[in-house]
Amino acid sequence: MDESSDITGKEQVSISFRTVDDEFQINEDFCGFYETATTKSKDLFLIIKDVLLRSNLRLENCRGQCYDGAAAMSSEIAGLQKLVLQQESRALYVHCRAHKLNLVIQDEIKNIPDIENIMSLVQKFIAFTRGSPKRLAWFSSLKDQNESEDGHQNGTSFRPFCPTRWIMRKPSLISITSNYRSLLVWLEDLTTNPDFTKCRVEAMAFLSSFQVFDTFFKLEFLRIIFTILEDSSIQLQGSQLNFSKAESIIQTLKQILRSLRTESRFKTLFDAATESAKIMDLDEPALPRKRKVHAKIEVGFRDTYYQPNDPKEM
Repeated sequence: MDESSDITGKEQVSISFRTVDDEFQINEDFCGFYETATTKSKDLFLIIKDVLLRSNLRLENCRGQCYDGAAAMSSEIAGLQKLVLQQESRALYVHCRAHKLNLVIQDEIKNIPDIENIMSLVQKFIAFTRGSPKRLAWFSSLKDQNESEDGHQNGTSFRPFCPTRWIMRKPSLISITSNYRSLLVWLEDLTTNPDFTKCRVEAMAFLSSFQVFDTFFKLEFLRIIFTILEDSSIQLQGSQLNFSKAESIIQTLKQILRSLRTESRFKTLFDAATESAKIMDLDEPALPRKRKVHAKIEVGFRDTYYQPNDPKEM
């Protein structure tokens, strides 16, 4: 069960049933959407009882309930899962595995300022591009012209950020990386085109950001990570998922991420990004301005204060 808002702003609840036959084959059936004035646990419980009654199903046969982690759903005091447990103690609550993975990624990205800044840049750029049909049409025309001249394969159209599911932002990242050469030409054209004087300053800001190797490298890095995460997220939403499969998916994901944390894998990624950056005439990798060691750092630690020797090490 999950709740969301439709295009008119009305709250609606979606309900699905998962059943198991005598051979332990899982079947998943979507029941439908139900409008609700509030998302309080008591009102949601009334909807569940009404749906079960209309479907001629007994709550006593329920062995599990799955929602997200919202308080109205998961609270152990007055949440929906608690109200169901009071009537059927064997209906164990499970926090949606795909939703938990999404929350983990969301929290981790917020703890890494460099990555959060890149995600913010992508979000603002796509909003800038898609916010004007005139700009979008000009980009499509320029992209087709460029790619027909150099034989470069067409990239995907710019995809908006999913506002809630961070893992599903891979299409947005790919829409940037696959169009990188074309978007640089387009942004440069916007800074001089008399038909787009109102957006010239924004275009110059985006152009200066995308011309930096650091931006390109981080986008390539995120594209790889989010591709892996999206594959796992899709599997965690499969209709045949069970506890054993969910555990196996997460363990496999951990192993893949650990395998990426090697010098050889990083060297491959860095070298490939460097070669691509040269082809697109981006700024060369460079160290940031060397900062003075803060006075608060004890004298004994100043000699060992970390300073990278080159961009690759950084």
